[in-house]
Amino acid sequence: IYFSFFLPLQVHFFNSFFYKQLVAKGYDGVKRWTKKVDLFSKWLLLIPIHLEIHWSLIAVTMATKTISYYDSQGIVFRHTTNVSTSTQDYELQIII
Repeated sequence: IYFSFFLPLQVHFFNSFFYKQLVAKGYDGVKRWTKKVDLFSKWLLLIPIHLEIHWSLIAVTMATKTISYYDSQGIVFRHTTNVSTSTQDYELQIII
């Protein structure tokens, strides 16, 4: 019950056209899509990507400043920036 009530307040899920529009027209093409949403107040941002023959998903975890890329072919990529030490950690996994 807790998750079903608070989840919409903590997660923003972009629609599947967001990435295509961002690539085609840049920031100007998508800047109005979230003008009523404070993305920095969200815990998780989910951005689906459709690449003609398969799907991918970018998950941005705001609290940990982590960007994870999940590919339907089993590739997982994570980028984390630790602000306190200014280091970057990369993790690439192939899930079988």
